[in-house]
Amino acid sequence: MLAYSTIMIWISSFFEFYFLFRLISKGEIYPYRVRIDEKEKNKKKALAEKLLGILDEYKEEGKIEGFRRENESVFTLYVKVQTPIYQFMYKEYDPEIKYVDKLDTFKSLEAIPRPTNEIIEKHKNISYYNNFHGGIKRGLLINDIISPREWDRIKVHYNFLSIFTHFTHKCVNMIEHVSKHFISSFDEIREFDHCLSELIILYILRLIEYYLKVVLHHENESWKLSDTERIESYLAEVDREIHDFLFIFENAHPKKSRNYYKDPLRRLKEMHNLFPI
Repeated sequence: MLAYSTIMIWISSFFEFYFLFRLISKGEIYPYRVRIDEKEKNKKKALAEKLLGILDEYKEEGKIEGFRRENESVFTLYVKVQTPIYQFMYKEYDPEIKYVDKLDTFKSLEAIPRPTNEIIEKHKNISYYNNFHGGIKRGLLINDIISPREWDRIKVHYNFLSIFTHFTHKCVNMIEHVSKHFISSFDEIREFDHCLSELIILYILRLIEYYLKVVLHHENESWKLSDTERIESYLAEVDREIHDFLFIFENAHPKKSRNYYKDPLRRLKEMHNLFPI
């Protein structure tokens, strides 16, 4: 089971990065967060003044596509820009600066000056755009890369993969279940769980399919592919073989259905007429 956890953690990273990859390849609109200091006495006035300054700044550089008020201290502008903003955010973000360098009790052996508050604030803002439930979700939705319905499906798989990534009660029960029913001695640890193994293969095939489709449909100078007809033929074959695995963008019937499963492993076991976990 621990080996399965390791593989699932890898799939989880592959899964999350796919959606950032989609933003890097297609995202033109991004949520520009305007924040003021929580200590400001007149928050609404301070926020309004800051917004006016930013609107003037973006008259030439970009286009305001919409806005959303988060609370008294945070306002989000949806800005359309020419520069590849999501790629910049991905490359610039340094978690050391955000989480480690600013710690009061931490003293590094390296002779590197501590970052200024301005740099820390910059990386705090950038981290939002690399956060799966923050900027990535908002960016996917405002760029019409996914629909709210598809985001709900994404959450199903994110939640399932998190069972293996984070130490939860359900994860412990899962390990205990597999150990009790499938492992009676150390010699049997090498035995595998058929459904988990199949689910891993399904995840990997769907994600490879998704990545290749992004490259094929959003071709640019940095990732041109040769022999696209052979790749498309391969993708069609993969889809035929695993058509029952409804992942994010697939539908069971020609008409879009709202019915979807909550547990990928349980659904697979039920498809094989096995008892769910």
